[in-house]
Amino acid sequence: MDDFTWQDAYHIGNETIDTEHRHLLELASRVVRFRCRGERLERVREAIVALCDYIKIHFTHEEACMAEAGYPGLPAHRVLHAAIVHEMNAILRSSGSDLDQLVHKLKRLMHSWVLDHIQEADRQIGEFLRQSRESPAA
Repeated sequence: MDDFTWQDAYHIGNETIDTEHRHLLELASRVVRFRCRGERLERVREAIVALCDYIKIHFTHEEACMAEAGYPGLPAHRVLHAAIVHEMNAILRSSGSDLDQLVHKLKRLMHSWVLDHIQEADRQIGEFLRQSRESPAA
């Protein structure tokens, strides 16, 4: 997965979350495009920092949505989010000036996040939100 193109399989059924996921994938694709075009390290690093910053914003929104809906998996999901942020920060700290290593680690993280986090953990949120909307109020 080099371009992080949105696919229907990533759709969880919540317009806000899905829109933010699309934007995250666009930001990750931008990093890869910059690397392929031979952009300088500082420009690629700035794109990665923008991605990391938006990930934090997205996680805040997603967690607020879960809290508002009474999602029972919120505490565990927060742990998943914290692990992703931690890994992203570690990538930024550890890669130094090795641009190939930096982009490779980012691509690995994003690939794992798309496959594991969005398609599994976030899909559970989407299902919970859908069922909550369909259930009559108690």
